[in-house]
Amino acid sequence: MGKCYHHDITGLLSPLNQAIVVHQVNEVLPQSTPLDPQSNPTISIPPSRSPSPLSLSPQESDALLLPTPADGDHLHESDSSDSQSDCPDRDSESSEASTMVTVSAVRDNLASKRFFYEDEKALKRGGQAIIDEALKIMETKRHSPTSKDNAPSLKDAIKRYSSSTERTLVHNVWCILKQKARDVIDEGSPKNDDTAMEWVKRAWDKNYLECVYESDLTKDCIPDTSHTGNITTDIMFAELPRIEQPRPDVTYGLWKQDISASLRTILDTYHCELAKGLYLPFLIVEVKTQDAVPGEAENQCIRGGASVVNTIHQWNRVAAGEKHFKDMTAKEKKDERNEFAAAAEKAKQDHSTLRSSADLNSFAFSLALSPPSATMHVHWREEWEDGVEDWHAHTVATYPLRLHLEPYENLHTHISNIMDWGCTTRRMEIEKQAKVIGKRKWPEIDEEDVNFTSTKRQKWT
Repeated sequence: MGKCYHHDITGLLSPLNQAIVVHQVNEVLPQSTPLDPQSNPTISIPPSRSPSPLSLSPQESDALLLPTPADGDHLHESDSSDSQSDCPDRDSESSEASTMVTVSAVRDNLASKRFFYEDEKALKRGGQAIIDEALKIMETKRHSPTSKDNAPSLKDAIKRYSSSTERTLVHNVWCILKQKARDVIDEGSPKNDDTAMEWVKRAWDKNYLECVYESDLTKDCIPDTSHTGNITTDIMFAELPRIEQPRPDVTYGLWKQDISASLRTILDTYHCELAKGLYLPFLIVEVKTQDAVPGEAENQCIRGGASVVNTIHQWNRVAAGEKHFKDMTAKEKKDERNEFAAAAEKAKQDHSTLRSSADLNSFAFSLALSPPSATMHVHWREEWEDGVEDWHAHTVATYPLRLHLEPYENLHTHISNIMDWGCTTRRMEIEKQAKVIGKRKWPEIDEEDVNFTSTKRQKWT
């Protein structure tokens, strides 16, 4: 349970000129479990893991009227005893509420710690190229008709459960958004001949994609901004547990249990498990119900998305022959700071004269779903010559979730395309990097053993 500063926090925040405070529920939730299509078409639990945090209470289960997705998936009925004992409803914890500052004040304080939202100036410093790449991924034409077929069900689910609890909304929406399979080109089809290509169903988990729910992101991978901000910011973060310690409602990444032992050793050595059971995530989702404060989900995306980017960035550092920040000695960190200080001195401490670079190789996505709208973001890291790191979040698509079906179809398509990119193009790059890293650290290793191999789960097509 988070600490409360009811008696003096507004006084401490007076320099921000924020007189309005809002009410938000403390969220104390159990760790999540991944989805496993083998034992249930929608949601199931590996025997060695704890009950799913998406379990509904008995009252919610009785009232559940889930729209049927196009491919025939249906909602798994959870064990009510698990939901009562292990999965407290967030919205039922009003007695544990804390006093919070406004969304705009939170965003200002995030900016004081170098977490920026919609910084237009950053677009001219390389950010626009990252946005263009993100849109290219999202807007790839899909052969599969799933998005169009499922748009009515998605609309119905959001409409029905947007005024329910967050867990109920996530539960029902992701039964539709996370289909078991999608259409891909048959590897035996002729190349460069669209008319001759054969399309086949392929399970997402054949490409090692998985998602977990309400899982804390590893603290070691949250960007270290302890040298920024002030006492006001620190108190504010203590009052906002989901920003201080990101816990996305949904996190997409590569499922650890399906990866070969050699590759798993390399990824574990370099701290790649950002969420429980997931390596190097690339998409997080924050969900709020319709009575939530507008902008609250976006604020949670800002810091959570930065943590995803930092995990990828640290992995890229290792692949380039540098050390992961966590593995650096105190002396190495001090020497690095001295180098940056020298760069700043050379620029006469004038930050405006320093050059920066936007990291095109470590961007990630986040979705803020807060009916009646949703917003897709791309996140990236910008590094200045003096070592200052800026963490950016910028909107790449908005979805007005009202009467028309097109926004629902677009949302489904964009998420599917991001999932495709994450478990194919990006996964293959990670495998290449792992081979290089493995050979460097363990010269005797056989590169053929460093790969994604399916040994843990029975796959289906």
